[in-house]
Amino acid sequence: MFTVLFAVLSLAATAQCDKKATAKATTGYFVQDGNKQQGMPFDASLTFSKDKIVITINMSGQSMTVTNTITETVSCEWKSFLKDGKAVYKASANKGTGDVEPTTIRINGKDGKTTIYFGNDPDTDGGLELELTEIKVEE
Repeated sequence: MFTVLFAVLSLAATAQCDKKATAKATTGYFVQDGNKQQGMPFDASLTFSKDKIVITINMSGQSMTVTNTITETVSCEWKSFLKDGKAVYKASANKGTGDVEPTTIRINGKDGKTTIYFGNDPDTDGGLELELTEIKVEE
């Protein structure tokens, strides 16, 4: 009985991260040595699916798309997907140059504010954190 209950709870937890969604970000922070730098304007679009998080960033007339293929869901604890809860993923980031880099992605949502952090794996002291806006989850 306990095994069945555990299996059902595990499937429910995994299903929380299987949803598709889109979001925008207009503010971002570079993180260096664990310290968040001053916020700066960003124009970023994100798409979320079961196995990928794709981000397109436009800065100073330059556009870059990074496809993060999820290799492991470390944790996934959402009351409301991308709005209230958190998730941590390991991923392979492809910036379109042919090189693939291991990445850690952390998403935190609380009190109406959601942030997403992209950092090199295993070095999680430097990366990019974005504040998500206009989150639309497919039901």
